Amino acid sequence: MKLVIVALFMVFSGFVFAKDYTVKVNGMVCSFCVQGIQKNLKKIEGLEKIDVSLETKLVKFSSEKEVPKDAVKKAIENAGYSVVEFVE
Repeated sequence: MKLVIVALFMVFSGFVFAKDYTVKVNGMVCSFCVQGIQKNLKKIEGLEKIDVSLETKLVKFSSEKEVPKDAVKKAIENAGYSVVEFVE
């Protein structure tokens, strides 16, 4: 039983300790915009559950480790969009 509990903890520990991030983005107007941002953010190691909402103009993701805001900003800008703010 203890082995099962330890195994479950190891599998789900990333979900428990992951930090959520939200970024407000300007310039998105279509589904290709969403795909471009997702593609660039996937290049950043450690990002999980990347969700880009065209309706709210928000990019949400999580990571087990601290993600440098400048790396996220650069990835979004390289996709052709501007970061308005990181929402806390």
